[in-house]
Formats: sequence, C-alpha cells, structure tokens
Amino acid sequence: MLTQRVKQVFPDEWDDKDKAMYDSMIANGKNVLGNQLAHDEAFILDMAARMTISQKKGYKSVYTEDEIKQIKQNNLDAFESGSTFETPYDEWHDSPENPINWTDEKLNAQYRNPNEDDPDYVVENMTYIGD
Repeated sequence: MLTQRVKQVFPDEWDDKDKAMYDSMIANGKNVLGNQLAHDEAFILDMAARMTISQKKGYKSVYTEDEIKQIKQNNLDAFESGSTFETPYDEWHDSPENPINWTDEKLNAQYRNPNEDDPDYVVENMTYIGD
C-alpha cells in the first residue's frame, strides 16, 4: 500500500528551532502512542504540537476564560448524555432512498430548473444544492 507524505506547511513566524520542536513532539507522540493512534486520527498530534508551540511563543487563545469553561461544559454534557450518531443500516446504501443511487433524471427533476435558459421562467421557493 502506497501512502503519500504530505509536505508540512508551517506558519511564517516559526523559525528552525520551532520546526525541530514540532518534529520532535510528533515523533515522541507516535512513539508513546504506537498503534493506538489510527491513521485518520494523526491530526490530533499535529494539533497538539502546534498549540504547544503557539503557547510557548506567547500566543493567547481568542476565547475568554468564561467561553473556554462553557465549551468544556458543553463537551462534558454531550459526552455524558451518551448520545451517539448511528450510521444508516447497510441495506440503505443500496436502496433507492440513498441519493447516490438516484438517476440523473431524478436529480435534475428534484434539484435543477429544467428551463433555466428561458428568461421568462421563474421558480419560486426553490432550493438549489449549495445554497
């Protein structure tokens, strides 16, 4: 399996020492966590390293202490509520209810104005994808 290595883009205000510290923190994090960190969760190490360097450089958060407390409380409440997001059942993915399985005609009929070239044709209360 081939994996692409993404070139890191560092903030302009970082010097070589900051970049070396970043690389060291990422390497140490991978050594400590080992296989416990999934490939798609590696951004957590990146985020933690960047936040640590920003704090070291004296950059402050854009949030006030009260806002940080509120965010922490909201996260704790969501965690303790026990609610989980459930993905659709497997049969749904192949069903006609799934928009991915819709034909072009059905998509055009539902989301596009078939007479968009006609300047006199006006559509009221129509929602376009991306609006």
